[in-house]
Amino acid sequence: MKEGQVTPSFDLALEQNTNTKDKGAAPPATPKATVTAPDDKAAAPTAAPESKPDRKDKPEPAPAKDAWAELRRGSYVVAKYWESDGTPYGWWLGVITDIDKNDICVRWPDEPLKPAVKLERRHVAILHPSYDASREWDRRS
Repeated sequence: MKEGQVTPSFDLALEQNTNTKDKGAAPPATPKATVTAPDDKAAAPTAAPESKPDRKDKPEPAPAKDAWAELRRGSYVVAKYWESDGTPYGWWLGVITDIDKNDICVRWPDEPLKPAVKLERRHVAILHPSYDASREWDRRS
């Protein structure tokens, strides 16, 4: 073998299929690159160059929507709640009643007799799209 030549070697532990419940072949072992020194002893290993995945067969992801533009009256959000003396009390689930350019009016479903409060957008968090707030209220009942 020539000096500085890279030869792939495989780690047998990676070739072993550790998931015995799944049927099928084990994932392919990751090659480790080694460099041979002039006296045919293994030198310090170097990382094998990673190949880029072929993206020709994968569809392009849809462009992300602006979640703030999707908010409407009746949308659920998590908003900062203040006590009557002005001290913050935490973040609670709220319902949007009105939206301005810089502010959002939120009412608290747990306190239907309290009027809606006007909050700056920085005090409002958007829920994950898969979260279903109606199921949360059914679970509480």
